[in-house]
Amino acid sequence: IGVTGVQTCALPILRNRNLTLYVLFVALLSVLGNAIYDLLRGKWHEVITPLLVSVVGIVLLAVLLSHRFRVWLSHRRDLIRLRVETSSRVTPATGLIVFVGMGRGKSSAVEAADYHARGGTLKHLWLVTSKSAAAVKEAESVSSELRGRYPLITVDEIESLPDIYDIKLVKSRLEEIRRQAIEKCRVPEEDLVCDFTSLTKSASAGMILACLPRGRRLQYMHPREIDENGYAVTTAGSDPMEVDLAYQLEQEDLD
Repeated sequence: IGVTGVQTCALPILRNRNLTLYVLFVALLSVLGNAIYDLLRGKWHEVITPLLVSVVGIVLLAVLLSHRFRVWLSHRRDLIRLRVETSSRVTPATGLIVFVGMGRGKSSAVEAADYHARGGTLKHLWLVTSKSAAAVKEAESVSSELRGRYPLITVDEIESLPDIYDIKLVKSRLEEIRRQAIEKCRVPEEDLVCDFTSLTKSASAGMILACLPRGRRLQYMHPREIDENGYAVTTAGSDPMEVDLAYQLEQEDLD
C-alpha cells in the first residue's frame, strides 16, 4: 500500500504578471545584443540611444524580477514529500518495544511478542503502559506470560508512562528506551521494532514521532477479524504490519 502527498508551489516566473516582464527582459536583451553588434561595426552614432535604453531597462527589470523572486522564496512554505508504505512481510527483530493496553488491548502485545519470538529471534522486550495500577498489573501479567513461554528473552522493567495523552512526553520516553536498547543492550537499529497498536491515539502518535528518523522500524498489529461494531475479534488473532515512513523536508531560508 503506498500513499504519497506532495505540496508544491509554481515557479514565480510562470505567473502571468512576471511572464510579461520576463518577455520584455528577453526583448531588451535582444535589442542590446543588436546594438553591441552595430557598435562593434563602427555605427556608434546610430546605436547609442537604443544601447542606453536597453541597458537601463534590463537593469530595472532585473532588479524587479529578482525582488519578486526573493519575496516568493521568503513566503514559500516548506516543501514536504511523504510516502507511507505498509508491509505484511515483517522481518523478526531481536528487540521489541510494545504498548500494553487494558483488557482485550493486551492481546496485541502478546501476539507481537509471539511473532518476533518464534524461531528464537527476539532477545529483548520492553513493555510500555500507563501509570494506573490496573494497567501496570495487566503489563505484569503479560510479562509473566511471556517469560514463562520464552525463558531466554530478557523482559526489561515495565515502563509506566505518567501521561498517555501527552504526545511530547511519550515521544521523549520512547526515544530514551530506544537509546538504552541500542547503547546498553546492543540491539542494532535495524533489529529494533516499536509497536504502537494499543493505548491512546496520543501515545501512538508519540511513538510514531519517535520513529520518524530514517532507519527506525515501526509496526502495528492488524486484526484478522473485525466484529459488527468495528472492534477487533481478539480470539481470531492479529498479524504485524510494518510501516515505512519515507519523507523529505526542504526549508527555504534566505538568511
